[in-house]
This record gives sequence, C-alpha cells and structure tokens, in this order.
Amino acid sequence: MKDLELKEYRFHQPYLHLSVIVPKQIINHILEEAFSEDVYEQGGFLIGSYNENLAVIHGVVPPIRKNNSQSSFIRYTEGMQEFWDALYKDNGYIYLGEWHSHPGASANYSDIDRNTMMEICEADSVRIRYPIFMIIGNSKESPDIKFYTVKNKIVYLYE
Repeated sequence: MKDLELKEYRFHQPYLHLSVIVPKQIINHILEEAFSEDVYEQGGFLIGSYNENLAVIHGVVPPIRKNNSQSSFIRYTEGMQEFWDALYKDNGYIYLGEWHSHPGASANYSDIDRNTMMEICEADSVRIRYPIFMIIGNSKESPDIKFYTVKNKIVYLYE
C-alpha cells in the first residue's frame, strides 16, 4: 500500500471544541521562516478564514517592523489596519493570530508569551473569539509545533 502524504495538519482543542487546519505548504513556509536566522526568534501573523469552531490558516504575513533576538520576538502593528481591511475586502481573510519561534528550545509558552496572548485577546481590533497562537521550537529537522488559545485568561493547548 502506498503511503499517503499529508496535505494538511489538524489540531484540536477538545475542551473548547475548536479546530485549526493548516495546509502542509503553510507549515513548511513557517518552518523556513522560523529557522532562517538560526538562533534568532522569528514570527508573524496568521491569516485565513474562521467560523465559531474552525479556523483555516491560508497564509502568513510578516510584521511591518520587528525587533528580534535569541530570546525574544517583538512585532509592531502600527500601520497594519489598512492591510487587514484590504485583505478582508479582497480575499475574505482575517487576522487569526500569531506565530513565533523558539530556536533550540521547546514550543512551550513563556511568561512573556502568555502576557502577549492576554493583550492580544483583549485588543478591540481582534475580531475573532479565540485568537490562535502558534509556537515552533527546537529545529527545522525536528520541529516542536504547538498551538494555543485563551479563554477567560486561561491558556489552552491544541492537540
């Protein structure tokens, strides 16, 4: 029997009854970006479609400006609103959340990551109920990929 190659990855959050679908080519693109500068954290925005229980990631968008180091990734959102408005008008896609890397470390969230997740969830400009947070750890050859969301200031892990 011929092995079937995955075309997409599915992650589920059973407690909140949420799912995320990510096409393989998007995962591969994120992995290329995540480990492009070896020891520096990278990141960006996740875009796609969303209904009450399902998010489909259709792409990633780099921030207009970033500040990254070996142990942090800060993205700036100034000037992005026009982009988000045009993206929705042209494609029907919206901001779904954010991704960033932890090169050489696990994909577990840090205290700083948790605080950032809380800030994003409380932002008036975020239109979805449960923003998605993707963290990629370890290395391109052996990636550790985790998805999180937040409800009532509690962080939930997707499986």
